[in-house]
Formats: sequence, structure tokens, C-alpha cells
Amino acid sequence: MRVKKIYFILFFYFLINNSFCQNEKTAGGPDFNFYPPISTFLICPNESFQIIMHDNSCGTSCGVSYWMKDSIIIPGSNSNTLSITEAGNYKAIVNCGIWGLWESEAWVVKKNFTIYKLPENVPLSSAFNTLTLCSNDTFQLKLTDLSNSAASNHYQWQKNGISISNATTNVYTVADSGSYTLHINSLVCGNNTLGNYNVICRDTLPVPEKIIPDFILFPNPANEKLNIQLNNFDKTTLTIHDPAGEIIMTKIIHDKTAEIDISFLKNGIYYVSLKNGKTITRQKIIKSTQ
Repeated sequence: MRVKKIYFILFFYFLINNSFCQNEKTAGGPDFNFYPPISTFLICPNESFQIIMHDNSCGTSCGVSYWMKDSIIIPGSNSNTLSITEAGNYKAIVNCGIWGLWESEAWVVKKNFTIYKLPENVPLSSAFNTLTLCSNDTFQLKLTDLSNSAASNHYQWQKNGISISNATTNVYTVADSGSYTLHINSLVCGNNTLGNYNVICRDTLPVPEKIIPDFILFPNPANEKLNIQLNNFDKTTLTIHDPAGEIIMTKIIHDKTAEIDISFLKNGIYYVSLKNGKTITRQKIIKSTQ
């Protein structure tokens, strides 16, 4: 009698379980859910949380094929658990075998704190930023807090690691070069240091090296005389030819400066070539009697 009782219990369990699976198929799909549920979340600096998929199906096994952030597949994200460390819109693509692929709604993750550069209203990343400042100009750095406790925050702006006097609001006006950070004490996120903004005044930016041509022609356009100043040549062969490539004249130049008579040329465009050894340099001139 005891053996029959055990068989009866197993048969009863199988009957209920199979009935539940049939109900699942009749309902039109598998059963899975996520924790935390799909919603909008705020994250503090250096904070993270996990999204976990739970498979409640009895007839079909479901699992995450991959996760997406801002509609882009996250490489290697084929686990049922995803760790979130930065802002973005996250979705899960779930594979349920014969039931196919299922796409979840989006978890919207936002930063609690964001610093903007005004007046452009450009959000700045938490990583190192280099910002340029025009001479005698200013711009503002402004922190926005999306939490409900922003009114109780305490702020302190620093320049080059030193606290700035009276810079204790969420907005600071930058007027000179330096490295700027913001220390904030928040009920929601605690103590945090934001930004590492290196401000460079445009007047102190390195001046690019000026490229000096191999020779200078003047005036250009020219009428009767063309002056040549050599920078990198000694004994040099000068050639003038027309746009078709026909040589008009050739002359040897022995000095750093020379004056060439071009009065015989017709009005138009010509090319002056200077050859020193294997080096040939060319410039365009315009002959004009006007």
C-alpha cells in the first residue's frame, strides 16, 4: 500500500505540473521576469546595481541571449545578470527556445549628478576634460542633481586642489586657467568629488611653428621685375615655364636675392621652379601689366 501511495503522489504531481505547462502554452508564451522591475533609476558616482532575469517557465527554458545599451549590443553579455555602472537605456533579448526571442522594455538609467558647461549647456563627462577659455572671457560650470534632496547638498569648488573662497553653490564662474573640481556632500550619494576640468587660456596655448617657404617671390602679380629671396638655397637654377610645361627662360642664381626681368612675358599664369641638387621647389606667379 505504501508503494502505491508514493506512485499516486508522483502521478498527481506530474498531472498538475503538466496541466500548468499546458496552460502556459495555451496562454501564448513562456513565463519570466526581471528584478528590479523595468523602471527609471538614478545612480550615484561610482555606484552600480544588477538586473537579474528569473525564468519561471516549466515547459520551456528561457535565458538572456544578450543585453543592449542604447540599442547597441554589449559584448559578452550572454548572462542572465547584468551589472550597470553608467547611464543609458538597457534592454534584454531573451531566448525561449520554441517560443523564439523576446525583447524587454528599457531600464532607463540616469546619473544623479551631471556637470554642464554654460552657456552652451554641454554635459561634461566625469573623466578628464580640457576646456579652452578666450582672453578676458568667462564660462560657467553648473551641477544638476536629479534627486529629491538637492536642496540639502553642500558644495565646494576647488582650483588646483585648493578650495575657492565663497564658491559653495552648484554654479561656478571660471575666469582663468587651472584644474577645477567640485566636492559635494549629498544625503543620497554621500561625499563625492566630481570633475577634473583642465582649463587652458587660449593666449597660453602653444603657437604652431610657422612654415617658412624655400623661396619668396614678390611682387605677385608682377609687371616688369620679379624679386626672389632664397631661404634654403645657395647656387640655384631658376626655370620659368607656362601652364603647358614649355620652358620660357632658365637662369643661374648665385646669391640669396635676385631680380628677374619678366617684361617680355605676356599677361597670364606662369610657374617658377628652383632646383638645388636634387631638390626642386615650385611656385605660381601672375604676370600682369595692370
